Amino acid sequence: MSGSQEESPEAVELTDKQRRFIEEYPKDCNKAAAARRAGYEPQYAAQMGYENYIKPYIRKAIDQRMRELAISGDEALKNVSDMATTRLNDFLVVRQVQGYEQVEMYVSVLAAKQREEIEFIEEFAGRENIRLFDSEGGLTAIGKRLQKAKEQLLEYELEMLHHGKDLIRLVAGKPIAVEVADLDLVAIARAKEEGRIKSYKLTKDGVSVEMYDALAANRDLLKIDGRFVDRVEVKDTTEVDYSKLSKEALAEILNATQPKQD
Repeated sequence: MSGSQEESPEAVELTDKQRRFIEEYPKDCNKAAAARRAGYEPQYAAQMGYENYIKPYIRKAIDQRMRELAISGDEALKNVSDMATTRLNDFLVVRQVQGYEQVEMYVSVLAAKQREEIEFIEEFAGRENIRLFDSEGGLTAIGKRLQKAKEQLLEYELEMLHHGKDLIRLVAGKPIAVEVADLDLVAIARAKEEGRIKSYKLTKDGVSVEMYDALAANRDLLKIDGRFVDRVEVKDTTEVDYSKLSKEALAEILNATQPKQD
């Protein structure tokens, strides 16, 4: 190959870091940042980024990659429109689950029911010869249930002691179908890939979704459509050479600047 011929990316065996640099550079057109993301040592990133960029075959590969990533005006308009119209409600899925009616009941009645349950568990365990404790002194399954029932009875007794026997509690009644809304993680991931949302992440409390600024996106749409113009403040900075004005003109200016007398 002669020195005047330009090597093509296909004709040169690129290193893994050079290939990564070619992929990273179009993201922000920053040579040093692209080199760091490509895996070069941070202290040499600026130098390696520059050296890679000036290599003709790498520059040609970068230009080719940027042409592949370029979008048309219609695509840009659609992207901005998607940002402006996407709402969190788009990713909500409503489904029915089993819930329970909330009914009012006197705590004294609840306590009586709890005593009946305790008596039943103790009688059942005795009749069926079921042990409440295992060989190591720990509670068995039925022993744990009996313990839980006794703790609940104690809670009711303390409430009545402090608030009286006429105290009322809301408790679960008959089963009913209730609607709950969940976020569709698949739809959220697809929206992120399409550029309709800024980001999302899974947290211990669920899915956290960061949306684009709808107001800014709508403003961009109006700009594209030509119906929005940023307000520009224009100040008159023209300087007047008073030495070139006639006496009559100076007199008119002086009268115009004087306060009016009532």
